[in-house]
Amino acid sequence: MVQAGVVAKLCVALRSEQCGVRTKEKAHEVLKLHSRVWRSSPCLSPKILALYPS
Repeated sequence: MVQAGVVAKLCVALRSEQCGVRTKEKAHEVLKLHSRVWRSSPCLSPKILALYPS
């Protein structure tokens, strides 16, 4: 999902004024559910990972 750009799209949905509350809640849930797996992905830069220490 990281390689396909899904994470970036979910983050955009969270910040968008055009997305409804329910959409933002679902995006937040998906990000939380998969965060541990994505932290070990080589697609995420060390700069971004440093923002979210484990």
